Amino acid sequence: MHRFLKAVLVAAGAALLALPAAAEYPERPVQLISPYPAGGAADVLARYLGKELEAQLGKSVIILNKPGAGTIIGAQAAATAPADGYTLFLSSNSTFSANPAVYAKLPYDPATDFEPIGMVATLSFVILTQANSPLQNLADLVTAAKADPKKYLFATFGNATAPHFAAEMLKEAAGIEMTHVPYRGSAPAMTDLIGGSNIMVLASHSMPLLREWCNRGIFMEQGRPVVDGSIEEAIAAYQTSSGARQMASRRR
Repeated sequence: MHRFLKAVLVAAGAALLALPAAAEYPERPVQLISPYPAGGAADVLARYLGKELEAQLGKSVIILNKPGAGTIIGAQAAATAPADGYTLFLSSNSTFSANPAVYAKLPYDPATDFEPIGMVATLSFVILTQANSPLQNLADLVTAAKADPKKYLFATFGNATAPHFAAEMLKEAAGIEMTHVPYRGSAPAMTDLIGGSNIMVLASHSMPLLREWCNRGIFMEQGRPVVDGSIEEAIAAYQTSSGARQMASRRR
Protein backbone atom coordinates (compact mmCIF):
# COMPACT_ATOMS: atom_id res chain seq x y z
CA MET A 1 0.00 0.00 0.00
CA HIS A 2 2.82 2.44 0.82
CA ARG A 3 4.47 1.74 -2.54
CA PHE A 4 1.16 2.44 -4.23
CA LEU A 5 0.72 5.74 -2.38
CA LYS A 6 4.15 6.85 -3.54
CA ALA A 7 3.12 5.97 -7.10
CA VAL A 8 0.04 8.18 -6.74
CA LEU A 9 2.20 11.14 -5.75
CA VAL A 10 4.66 10.54 -8.60
CA ALA A 11 1.90 10.23 -11.22
CA ALA A 12 0.05 13.29 -9.94
CA GLY A 13 3.27 15.27 -9.88
CA ALA A 14 4.04 14.29 -13.46
CA ALA A 15 0.64 15.56 -14.54
CA LEU A 16 1.24 18.87 -12.83
CA LEU A 17 4.64 19.42 -14.47
CA ALA A 18 2.87 20.19 -17.73
CA LEU A 19 0.92 23.03 -16.10
CA PRO A 20 2.35 26.56 -15.99
CA ALA A 21 3.78 27.60 -12.63
CA ALA A 22 2.46 24.46 -10.94
CA ALA A 23 2.05 24.89 -7.20
CA GLU A 24 2.85 22.25 -4.64
CA TYR A 25 0.50 19.26 -4.95
CA PRO A 26 -2.17 18.99 -3.70
CA GLU A 27 -3.62 22.44 -3.14
CA ARG A 28 -7.22 21.23 -2.91
CA PRO A 29 -9.22 18.03 -2.34
CA VAL A 30 -8.70 15.09 -4.67
CA GLN A 31 -11.63 13.12 -6.06
CA LEU A 32 -11.58 9.34 -6.46
CA ILE A 33 -14.15 7.96 -8.90
CA SER A 34 -15.52 4.51 -8.09
CA PRO A 35 -17.60 3.05 -10.96
CA TYR A 36 -19.73 1.07 -8.49
CA PRO A 37 -22.60 1.95 -6.12
CA ALA A 38 -22.07 2.42 -2.41
CA GLY A 39 -21.98 -0.64 -0.20
CA GLY A 40 -20.15 -3.17 -2.38
CA ALA A 41 -16.66 -4.57 -1.98
CA ALA A 42 -15.16 -2.14 -4.50
CA ASP A 43 -16.79 0.81 -2.72
CA VAL A 44 -15.38 -0.33 0.62
CA LEU A 45 -11.97 -0.60 -1.03
CA ALA A 46 -12.29 2.90 -2.50
CA ARG A 47 -13.16 4.41 0.88
CA TYR A 48 -10.30 2.62 2.61
CA LEU A 49 -7.94 3.83 -0.11
CA GLY A 50 -9.32 7.36 0.23
CA LYS A 51 -8.53 7.43 3.96
CA GLU A 52 -4.98 6.24 3.30
CA LEU A 53 -4.49 8.89 0.63
CA GLU A 54 -5.82 11.60 2.94
CA ALA A 55 -3.24 10.66 5.55
CA GLN A 56 -0.44 10.87 2.98
CA LEU A 57 -1.59 13.91 1.02
CA GLY A 58 -2.90 16.04 3.86
CA LYS A 59 -6.03 16.90 1.85
CA SER A 60 -9.53 15.46 1.67
CA VAL A 61 -10.21 12.67 -0.82
CA ILE A 62 -13.81 12.73 -2.06
CA ILE A 63 -15.27 9.40 -3.19
CA LEU A 64 -17.58 9.80 -6.19
CA ASN A 65 -19.76 6.78 -6.93
CA LYS A 66 -20.64 6.66 -10.63
CA PRO A 67 -22.08 3.18 -11.18
CA GLY A 68 -23.65 1.60 -14.21
CA ALA A 69 -22.96 0.11 -17.64
CA GLY A 70 -20.26 -2.21 -16.38
CA THR A 71 -17.97 0.65 -15.19
CA ILE A 72 -18.37 2.60 -18.47
CA ILE A 73 -20.13 5.57 -16.84
CA GLY A 74 -17.42 5.99 -14.23
CA ALA A 75 -14.64 5.45 -16.77
CA GLN A 76 -16.05 8.13 -19.05
CA ALA A 77 -16.24 10.61 -16.17
CA ALA A 78 -12.63 9.89 -15.26
CA ALA A 79 -11.36 10.00 -18.84
CA THR A 80 -12.91 13.40 -19.55
CA ALA A 81 -11.68 14.97 -16.29
CA PRO A 82 -8.74 17.40 -16.48
CA ALA A 83 -5.37 15.65 -16.41
CA ASP A 84 -4.22 17.65 -13.38
CA GLY A 85 -3.80 14.89 -10.80
CA TYR A 86 -6.98 15.79 -8.93
CA THR A 87 -9.18 13.05 -10.41
CA LEU A 88 -8.29 9.41 -9.74
CA PHE A 89 -10.18 6.35 -10.95
CA LEU A 90 -10.52 2.93 -9.32
CA SER A 91 -10.68 0.63 -12.33
CA SER A 92 -11.09 -3.10 -12.84
CA ASN A 93 -10.66 -5.80 -15.46
CA SER A 94 -14.08 -4.85 -16.81
CA THR A 95 -12.93 -1.34 -17.73
CA PHE A 96 -9.81 -2.24 -19.66
CA SER A 97 -10.26 -5.85 -20.79
CA ALA A 98 -13.90 -6.92 -20.96
CA ASN A 99 -15.51 -3.73 -22.25
CA PRO A 100 -13.10 -3.21 -25.20
CA ALA A 101 -13.57 -6.85 -26.17
CA VAL A 102 -17.36 -6.67 -26.11
CA TYR A 103 -18.32 -3.17 -27.23
CA ALA A 104 -17.41 -1.84 -30.69
CA LYS A 105 -17.40 1.75 -29.44
CA LEU A 106 -16.69 3.15 -25.98
CA PRO A 107 -16.79 6.75 -24.71
CA TYR A 108 -13.16 6.34 -23.61
CA ASP A 109 -9.96 4.92 -25.06
CA PRO A 110 -8.52 2.36 -22.62
CA ALA A 111 -5.06 2.70 -24.19
CA THR A 112 -4.66 6.49 -24.31
CA ASP A 113 -7.11 8.16 -21.92
CA PHE A 114 -5.60 6.95 -18.63
CA GLU A 115 -2.31 6.99 -16.82
CA PRO A 116 -1.81 3.77 -14.83
CA ILE A 117 -0.62 4.28 -11.26
CA GLY A 118 -0.60 0.85 -9.67
CA MET A 119 -2.40 -2.31 -8.56
CA VAL A 120 -4.48 -1.76 -5.43
CA ALA A 121 -6.01 -5.16 -4.67
CA THR A 122 -7.05 -8.54 -6.02
CA LEU A 123 -10.66 -9.46 -5.31
CA SER A 124 -11.84 -13.06 -5.47
CA PHE A 125 -15.33 -14.03 -6.57
CA VAL A 126 -17.76 -16.07 -4.51
CA ILE A 127 -21.26 -17.37 -5.25
CA LEU A 128 -23.80 -16.37 -2.61
CA THR A 129 -27.28 -17.82 -2.11
CA GLN A 130 -30.14 -17.71 0.37
CA ALA A 131 -29.47 -19.15 3.83
CA ASN A 132 -32.26 -21.71 3.39
CA SER A 133 -31.18 -22.75 -0.11
CA PRO A 134 -30.72 -26.49 -0.72
CA LEU A 135 -27.49 -25.64 -2.56
CA GLN A 136 -24.74 -26.38 -0.06
CA ASN A 137 -21.72 -26.28 -2.36
CA LEU A 138 -20.66 -25.89 -5.97
CA ALA A 139 -21.35 -29.55 -6.74
CA ASP A 140 -24.97 -29.09 -5.60
CA LEU A 141 -25.34 -26.10 -7.91
CA VAL A 142 -23.98 -27.98 -10.92
CA THR A 143 -26.23 -30.98 -10.29
CA ALA A 144 -29.34 -28.83 -9.77
CA ALA A 145 -28.67 -26.64 -12.82
CA LYS A 146 -28.27 -29.70 -15.04
CA ALA A 147 -31.56 -31.10 -13.77
CA ASP A 148 -33.47 -27.86 -14.33
CA PRO A 149 -31.53 -25.54 -16.70
CA LYS A 150 -34.12 -22.74 -16.75
CA LYS A 151 -34.58 -22.42 -12.99
CA TYR A 152 -31.44 -20.71 -11.74
CA LEU A 153 -30.67 -17.00 -11.95
CA PHE A 154 -27.34 -15.40 -11.17
CA ALA A 155 -26.71 -11.71 -10.61
CA THR A 156 -23.57 -9.67 -11.27
CA PHE A 157 -22.83 -5.95 -11.33
CA GLY A 158 -23.50 -5.70 -15.06
CA ASN A 159 -23.17 -7.13 -18.55
CA ALA A 160 -19.65 -7.89 -19.80
CA THR A 161 -18.17 -7.42 -16.34
CA ALA A 162 -15.53 -9.65 -14.78
CA PRO A 163 -18.02 -11.65 -12.64
CA HIS A 164 -20.30 -12.03 -15.66
CA PHE A 165 -17.44 -13.57 -17.64
CA ALA A 166 -16.51 -15.68 -14.60
CA ALA A 167 -20.05 -17.09 -14.45
CA GLU A 168 -20.06 -17.79 -18.18
CA MET A 169 -16.73 -19.61 -17.77
CA LEU A 170 -18.28 -21.66 -14.97
CA LYS A 171 -21.27 -22.52 -17.14
CA GLU A 172 -18.98 -23.62 -19.96
CA ALA A 173 -16.71 -25.65 -17.70
CA ALA A 174 -19.57 -27.39 -15.90
CA GLY A 175 -21.88 -27.79 -18.89
CA ILE A 176 -24.80 -26.02 -17.23
CA GLU A 177 -27.25 -23.22 -18.04
CA MET A 178 -28.15 -20.27 -15.80
CA THR A 179 -29.82 -16.95 -16.60
CA HIS A 180 -27.85 -13.76 -16.06
CA VAL A 181 -29.51 -10.82 -14.25
CA PRO A 182 -27.34 -7.67 -14.53
CA TYR A 183 -27.40 -5.08 -11.72
CA ARG A 184 -25.78 -1.65 -11.38
CA GLY A 185 -23.56 -3.05 -8.62
CA SER A 186 -23.08 -6.00 -6.29
CA ALA A 187 -24.60 -4.10 -3.34
CA PRO A 188 -28.10 -3.79 -4.94
CA ALA A 189 -27.92 -7.47 -5.90
CA MET A 190 -27.03 -8.40 -2.33
CA THR A 191 -29.94 -6.31 -1.06
CA ASP A 192 -32.33 -8.30 -3.24
CA LEU A 193 -30.74 -11.58 -2.14
CA ILE A 194 -31.06 -10.73 1.54
CA GLY A 195 -34.63 -9.56 0.88
CA GLY A 196 -35.62 -13.00 -0.40
CA SER A 197 -35.15 -12.74 -4.17
CA ASN A 198 -34.68 -16.09 -5.88
CA ILE A 199 -31.24 -15.32 -7.27
CA MET A 200 -27.62 -16.20 -6.66
CA VAL A 201 -25.06 -13.42 -6.55
CA LEU A 202 -21.59 -13.75 -8.01
CA ALA A 203 -19.71 -11.00 -6.20
CA SER A 204 -16.12 -10.07 -5.47
CA HIS A 205 -14.73 -9.99 -1.95
CA SER A 206 -11.31 -10.34 -0.38
CA MET A 207 -10.30 -13.76 0.94
CA PRO A 208 -9.78 -12.50 4.54
CA LEU A 209 -13.31 -11.07 4.57
CA LEU A 210 -14.74 -14.33 3.25
CA ARG A 211 -13.06 -16.32 6.00
CA GLU A 212 -14.34 -13.85 8.60
CA TRP A 213 -17.90 -14.05 7.29
CA CYS A 214 -17.86 -17.85 7.18
CA ASN A 215 -16.41 -18.15 10.67
CA ARG A 216 -18.94 -15.71 12.11
CA GLY A 217 -21.80 -17.19 10.09
CA ILE A 218 -23.22 -13.82 9.03
CA PHE A 219 -24.57 -15.30 5.82
CA MET A 220 -26.23 -18.14 7.71
CA GLU A 221 -28.73 -15.49 8.72
CA GLN A 222 -28.83 -13.61 5.43
CA GLY A 223 -27.27 -14.95 2.23
CA ARG A 224 -24.80 -17.80 2.63
CA PRO A 225 -21.60 -18.44 0.63
CA VAL A 226 -21.98 -21.67 -1.32
CA VAL A 227 -19.02 -23.39 0.33
CA ASP A 228 -18.31 -26.77 1.84
CA GLY A 229 -15.35 -26.66 4.20
CA SER A 230 -12.70 -24.02 3.64
CA ILE A 231 -12.87 -21.24 1.07
CA GLU A 232 -9.85 -22.73 -0.69
CA GLU A 233 -11.61 -26.10 -1.08
CA ALA A 234 -14.73 -24.42 -2.41
CA ILE A 235 -12.92 -22.71 -5.28
CA ALA A 236 -10.18 -25.31 -5.89
CA ALA A 237 -11.64 -26.50 -9.20
CA TYR A 238 -12.86 -23.10 -10.33
CA GLN A 239 -10.92 -19.99 -9.52
CA THR A 240 -10.99 -16.54 -11.04
CA SER A 241 -10.50 -13.02 -9.74
CA SER A 242 -10.54 -9.36 -10.68
CA GLY A 243 -7.85 -6.76 -10.12
CA ALA A 244 -8.56 -3.27 -8.84
CA ARG A 245 -6.23 -0.63 -10.29
CA GLN A 246 -5.75 3.06 -9.70
CA MET A 247 -5.72 5.26 -12.79
CA ALA A 248 -5.54 8.97 -13.54
CA SER A 249 -6.86 10.90 -16.55
CA ARG A 250 -4.38 11.46 -19.38
CA ARG A 251 -6.58 13.67 -21.58
CA ARG A 252 -5.69 17.33 -21.95
